[in-house]
Amino acid sequence: MTGALIFSTLFSFAQTEKGNFFLIGSSTLDADLGKIKTKANSITSDNYKYHDLDLNTAVGYTVINNLPIGIYVSVDFYKNTYLGNNTGYDKGTSFAIGPFARYYFANLNGFMPMVEAAIGYGIDNNKADYGNGVTKDNRNMWEYWVAPGFTYFFNKHIGIDGEIGYYHQTINYKDQGDKASSGNDRSDFDNDLFLYFGVVVRLGK
Repeated sequence: MTGALIFSTLFSFAQTEKGNFFLIGSSTLDADLGKIKTKANSITSDNYKYHDLDLNTAVGYTVINNLPIGIYVSVDFYKNTYLGNNTGYDKGTSFAIGPFARYYFANLNGFMPMVEAAIGYGIDNNKADYGNGVTKDNRNMWEYWVAPGFTYFFNKHIGIDGEIGYYHQTINYKDQGDKASSGNDRSDFDNDLFLYFGVVVRLGK
Protein backbone atom coordinates (compact mmCIF):
# COMPACT_ATOMS: atom_id res chain seq x y z
CA MET A 1 0.00 0.00 0.00
CA THR A 2 2.82 2.43 0.85
CA GLY A 3 4.42 1.79 -2.53
CA ALA A 4 1.13 2.57 -4.28
CA LEU A 5 0.81 5.88 -2.41
CA ILE A 6 4.34 6.93 -3.34
CA PHE A 7 3.74 5.90 -6.96
CA SER A 8 0.58 8.04 -7.15
CA THR A 9 2.33 11.01 -5.61
CA LEU A 10 5.14 10.88 -8.13
CA PHE A 11 2.68 11.08 -11.00
CA SER A 12 0.75 13.93 -9.36
CA PHE A 13 -2.19 14.74 -11.70
CA ALA A 14 -0.98 12.45 -14.50
CA GLN A 15 -4.06 10.25 -14.08
CA THR A 16 -6.39 13.09 -15.12
CA GLU A 17 -4.25 15.22 -17.41
CA LYS A 18 -5.55 16.36 -20.80
CA GLY A 19 -5.61 13.74 -23.55
CA ASN A 20 -6.25 10.60 -21.49
CA PHE A 21 -9.10 8.13 -22.07
CA PHE A 22 -11.08 6.71 -19.16
CA LEU A 23 -13.16 3.54 -18.88
CA ILE A 24 -15.43 4.15 -15.91
CA GLY A 25 -17.51 1.60 -14.05
CA SER A 26 -17.00 -1.03 -16.72
CA SER A 27 -16.85 -3.80 -14.13
CA THR A 28 -19.81 -2.59 -12.06
CA LEU A 29 -22.50 -5.21 -11.50
CA ASP A 30 -25.37 -4.57 -9.06
CA ALA A 31 -27.91 -7.26 -8.16
CA ASP A 32 -30.88 -6.70 -5.85
CA LEU A 33 -33.20 -9.36 -4.51
CA GLY A 34 -35.83 -8.57 -1.95
CA LYS A 35 -39.43 -8.57 -0.80
CA ILE A 36 -41.75 -5.63 -0.07
CA LYS A 37 -44.16 -6.01 2.86
CA THR A 38 -47.19 -3.94 3.88
CA LYS A 39 -48.32 -3.37 7.48
CA ALA A 40 -51.88 -2.26 8.27
CA ASN A 41 -53.74 -2.50 11.59
CA SER A 42 -50.86 -4.47 13.12
CA ILE A 43 -51.09 -7.06 10.32
CA THR A 44 -48.06 -7.53 8.06
CA SER A 45 -48.54 -9.06 4.63
CA ASP A 46 -46.37 -9.62 1.59
CA ASN A 47 -46.90 -7.11 -1.20
CA TYR A 48 -44.43 -8.12 -3.89
CA LYS A 49 -40.96 -9.51 -4.36
CA TYR A 50 -38.46 -8.24 -6.89
CA HIS A 51 -35.10 -8.82 -8.46
CA ASP A 52 -33.04 -6.30 -10.35
CA LEU A 53 -29.75 -6.58 -12.25
CA ASP A 54 -27.91 -3.45 -13.44
CA LEU A 55 -24.97 -3.21 -15.84
CA ASN A 56 -23.27 0.16 -16.18
CA THR A 57 -20.29 1.36 -18.18
CA ALA A 58 -18.88 4.61 -19.51
CA VAL A 59 -16.03 5.89 -21.64
CA GLY A 60 -14.59 9.38 -21.24
CA TYR A 61 -11.88 11.63 -22.57
CA THR A 62 -10.05 14.31 -20.57
CA VAL A 63 -10.62 17.46 -22.61
CA ILE A 64 -8.67 19.64 -20.16
CA ASN A 65 -6.73 18.70 -17.04
CA ASN A 66 -8.99 17.03 -14.44
CA LEU A 67 -12.17 17.24 -16.60
CA PRO A 68 -13.17 13.95 -18.28
CA ILE A 69 -16.36 14.01 -20.35
CA GLY A 70 -17.92 11.16 -22.26
CA ILE A 71 -20.84 8.78 -22.81
CA TYR A 72 -22.40 6.31 -20.37
CA VAL A 73 -24.60 3.29 -21.07
CA SER A 74 -26.90 1.62 -18.56
CA VAL A 75 -28.89 -1.63 -18.92
CA ASP A 76 -31.34 -2.84 -16.26
CA PHE A 77 -33.09 -6.24 -16.09
CA TYR A 78 -35.95 -6.39 -13.57
CA LYS A 79 -38.98 -8.39 -12.45
CA ASN A 80 -41.65 -7.65 -9.82
CA THR A 81 -43.88 -10.53 -8.68
CA TYR A 82 -46.99 -9.45 -6.77
CA LEU A 83 -48.31 -11.54 -3.89
CA GLY A 84 -51.44 -11.84 -1.80
CA ASN A 85 -54.68 -10.52 -3.29
CA ASN A 86 -52.91 -8.62 -6.07
CA THR A 87 -51.23 -11.49 -7.87
CA GLY A 88 -49.36 -10.96 -11.10
CA TYR A 89 -46.04 -9.73 -12.35
CA ASP A 90 -44.31 -7.18 -14.50
CA LYS A 91 -40.83 -7.54 -15.95
CA GLY A 92 -38.69 -5.90 -18.54
CA THR A 93 -35.44 -4.39 -19.70
CA SER A 94 -34.51 -0.73 -19.75
CA PHE A 95 -31.68 0.87 -21.70
CA ALA A 96 -30.34 4.40 -21.29
CA ILE A 97 -27.49 6.37 -22.87
CA GLY A 98 -26.25 9.91 -22.43
CA PRO A 99 -23.38 12.29 -21.72
CA PHE A 100 -21.56 12.66 -18.41
CA ALA A 101 -18.85 14.88 -17.00
CA ARG A 102 -16.76 14.81 -13.84
CA TYR A 103 -14.28 17.24 -12.36
CA TYR A 104 -11.38 16.32 -10.07
CA PHE A 105 -10.47 18.93 -7.47
CA ALA A 106 -7.15 17.64 -6.11
CA ASN A 107 -4.81 14.69 -5.85
CA LEU A 108 -4.16 13.68 -2.23
CA ASN A 109 -1.66 10.85 -2.56
CA GLY A 110 -3.82 9.08 -5.15
CA PHE A 111 -7.11 9.96 -3.44
CA MET A 112 -8.89 12.38 -5.81
CA PRO A 113 -12.17 14.05 -4.75
CA MET A 114 -14.52 14.94 -7.61
CA VAL A 115 -18.10 15.69 -8.60
CA GLU A 116 -19.97 14.01 -11.47
CA ALA A 117 -23.15 14.84 -13.39
CA ALA A 118 -24.97 13.00 -16.19
CA ILE A 119 -28.22 13.07 -18.15
CA GLY A 120 -29.57 10.33 -20.38
CA TYR A 121 -32.50 9.15 -22.47
CA GLY A 122 -33.72 5.60 -22.93
CA ILE A 123 -36.47 3.06 -23.44
CA ASP A 124 -38.16 0.54 -21.18
CA ASN A 125 -39.65 -2.63 -22.68
CA ASN A 126 -42.17 -4.00 -20.19
CA LYS A 127 -44.32 -7.14 -20.08
CA ALA A 128 -47.04 -7.56 -17.44
CA ASP A 129 -49.84 -9.91 -16.42
CA TYR A 130 -52.14 -8.94 -13.52
CA GLY A 131 -54.68 -11.70 -14.16
CA ASN A 132 -56.36 -10.07 -17.15
CA GLY A 133 -53.99 -11.24 -19.85
CA VAL A 134 -50.48 -10.30 -20.89
CA THR A 135 -49.77 -6.71 -21.95
CA LYS A 136 -46.61 -5.37 -23.55
CA ASP A 137 -45.49 -1.74 -23.40
CA ASN A 138 -42.63 0.24 -24.89
CA ARG A 139 -42.04 3.30 -22.74
CA ASN A 140 -39.58 6.15 -23.06
CA MET A 141 -37.62 7.45 -20.11
CA TRP A 142 -35.03 10.02 -19.14
CA GLU A 143 -32.78 10.33 -16.12
CA TYR A 144 -30.12 12.47 -14.55
CA TRP A 145 -27.88 12.43 -11.50
CA VAL A 146 -25.46 14.63 -9.59
CA ALA A 147 -22.95 13.01 -7.26
CA PRO A 148 -19.89 14.07 -5.28
CA GLY A 149 -17.36 11.33 -4.74
CA PHE A 150 -13.77 10.25 -5.23
CA THR A 151 -11.43 8.08 -7.25
CA TYR A 152 -8.57 6.32 -5.53
CA PHE A 153 -5.80 5.33 -7.97
CA PHE A 154 -3.82 2.28 -6.86
CA ASN A 155 -1.33 3.06 -9.63
CA LYS A 156 -1.16 5.14 -12.80
CA HIS A 157 -3.90 3.18 -14.60
CA ILE A 158 -6.27 1.49 -12.14
CA GLY A 159 -8.56 3.15 -9.61
CA ILE A 160 -11.77 2.64 -7.68
CA ASP A 161 -14.72 5.05 -7.69
CA GLY A 162 -17.02 5.91 -4.82
CA GLU A 163 -20.03 8.23 -5.10
CA ILE A 164 -23.09 9.27 -3.10
CA GLY A 165 -25.60 11.36 -4.96
CA TYR A 166 -29.09 12.28 -6.11
CA TYR A 167 -30.84 10.40 -8.96
CA HIS A 168 -34.04 11.26 -10.85
CA GLN A 169 -35.91 9.16 -13.42
CA THR A 170 -39.08 9.89 -15.41
CA ILE A 171 -40.92 7.14 -17.31
CA ASN A 172 -43.56 8.26 -19.81
CA TYR A 173 -46.47 5.95 -20.59
CA LYS A 174 -48.43 6.34 -23.82
CA ASP A 175 -51.80 4.72 -24.60
CA GLN A 176 -51.79 2.53 -21.52
CA GLY A 177 -55.56 2.12 -21.26
CA ASP A 178 -56.71 1.37 -17.70
CA LYS A 179 -53.17 1.92 -16.40
CA ALA A 180 -53.39 5.64 -17.22
CA SER A 181 -54.37 7.96 -14.41
CA SER A 182 -56.08 10.39 -16.81
CA GLY A 183 -56.65 10.17 -20.55
CA ASN A 184 -54.13 7.91 -22.25
CA ASP A 185 -50.90 9.36 -20.87
CA ARG A 186 -49.08 9.01 -17.58
CA SER A 187 -45.66 9.75 -16.17
CA ASP A 188 -43.99 8.06 -13.21
CA PHE A 189 -41.22 9.81 -11.26
CA ASP A 190 -38.45 8.27 -9.20
CA ASN A 191 -36.17 10.31 -6.91
CA ASP A 192 -33.45 8.50 -4.97
CA LEU A 193 -30.24 8.90 -3.05
CA PHE A 194 -27.69 6.34 -4.18
CA LEU A 195 -24.33 4.91 -3.14
CA TYR A 196 -22.08 3.66 -5.94
CA PHE A 197 -18.72 1.88 -6.21
CA GLY A 198 -16.99 1.03 -9.48
CA VAL A 199 -13.69 0.67 -11.27
CA VAL A 200 -11.78 3.22 -13.37
CA VAL A 201 -9.27 2.19 -16.02
CA ARG A 202 -7.11 4.97 -17.42
CA LEU A 203 -5.71 4.52 -20.93
CA GLY A 204 -2.69 6.64 -21.76
CA LYS A 205 0.94 7.25 -20.98
